[in-house]
Amino acid sequence: SAKEIVFVRNATEAINLVAYAWGLSNLGPGDVVLVTELEHHANFVPWQFIAKKTGAEFRVLPVELDGTLQLDELDALAGAERVKVVATGYVSNVLGVNSRSNAAMSRPPVSSIGAATSFRPVRSRMSCHGTMFA
Repeated sequence: SAKEIVFVRNATEAINLVAYAWGLSNLGPGDVVLVTELEHHANFVPWQFIAKKTGAEFRVLPVELDGTLQLDELDALAGAERVKVVATGYVSNVLGVNSRSNAAMSRPPVSSIGAATSFRPVRSRMSCHGTMFA
């Protein structure tokens, strides 16, 4: 729907908009923000700052030696706790690997940065509140 689309100059601006506008109002002690080691600082630092400012816990999903996410650690890091944000990209611009982030998308809300030309993510099939494409 046209009411669900916001055009901004770039993904960095979009992430900061969500992190500051939504994060400051909706995150607090006991909440968890989860990012991956594959993230560009533009998707890492804003969530780290907002988590610290709001008292939320900031967790990082590690990567294997081949650069893929250690998805077996996802349940241990996210578990049944109050995960409010999973911020991850579809393709890492740090290592250039597909992050296999669909497993992380099952934990809403998600701020994701997508490679819209390489993949065809369908937001209606994801359990997330927001998707950003650059």
